Amino acid sequence: MIACMDKTTTASGEAVSPALPTDLAARRELFFGDNLAFAIMVLSNMIARNTTARVLASAELTIHEWRTLRLVQIFGPLVAVDIIDTLAMDKTTVSRNITALYQHGFLELHPNPSDRRHTLISVTPAGAKRIASILPADEEADASYERHLTVTEKRQLSKLLLKLYRGSKQSYDELTQAGRKRRPRA
Repeated sequence: MIACMDKTTTASGEAVSPALPTDLAARRELFFGDNLAFAIMVLSNMIARNTTARVLASAELTIHEWRTLRLVQIFGPLVAVDIIDTLAMDKTTVSRNITALYQHGFLELHPNPSDRRHTLISVTPAGAKRIASILPADEEADASYERHLTVTEKRQLSKLLLKLYRGSKQSYDELTQAGRKRRPRA
C-alpha cells in the first residue's frame, strides 16, 4: 500500500480510508513523505537552528553570515551576484550579510577591474581566523547529522540533492527569463 496524507491506495489503485496517526510526530513524518519540497525546507531550517545553537551563538554570527563568509573563503573573491546565485538568497539578505561581515572586519571590498559595476568581495585575515575558530565545531555538527546515514546513503543523497538543485534552478531560470524582470523574493 502507498500512504498519502489524505488517502491510501492499494497496489491496484483502489482507495482505502486510512487511519491517520493521532500524534503530531507521526503525522508530520507521513506528511513529509508526500511533500518533498516542504520536508527539505523544514530540514534546512532544523540544520540551521542546530548549527546556530551548537556553533554560531558564541561566534556572534548568524547562519546567513556564516554561509556567506564560508562561501567567499571557498570560492572568493566573488561579487555579490555570485553569492546570491550560489546560496539562493535574496539580494537584501546578501547585502546585509556583506555589510555586517565588512563591519566586523571579516570581509574586504575592492573595485572589480574587469567590471566596475561590481565590487570584489574577499575574506580578510581576521575573517580567515574567525572561520578557523568556527570550522571544527561546524564540521562536528555536520558529522552529527551525517552519522545517521551510511556512506552509500550519503552518496545517494548528495546525487539526489544535486539533481533537485539543478531542476529547481532550471525551473527558476525559466521563470525569470519568461518575462519577469525582478526575481521573486525567497
